[in-house]
Amino acid sequence: MADYYLADAEVYKKTVEALPKDKRYDSDGNQLSESELYNNAAESITSSQLDYSEDEKKAIYIFSQLNAVENFCDRKYSNGSFERYTGSCDCFCV
Repeated sequence: MADYYLADAEVYKKTVEALPKDKRYDSDGNQLSESELYNNAAESITSSQLDYSEDEKKAIYIFSQLNAVENFCDRKYSNGSFERYTGSCDCFCV
């Protein structure tokens, strides 16, 4: 559920800013990678911050399932061939 909580950019920003310095910077003073920051932010979330209703928990479950699936699209060409396209897709998907 932390992924859902942190999906709001403003909440994520505030959560990262509230992390202790050693959870944001390495021993040389360089900012940690985005993935390390995200993991530290997710670990810092308390259960009281994730106090969602049953309906919200259902939406969170769907959100997590959608985020777990690779974005893909099959493009069908006029010659009958198909191409699997990964990434954001603006075509008509079949």
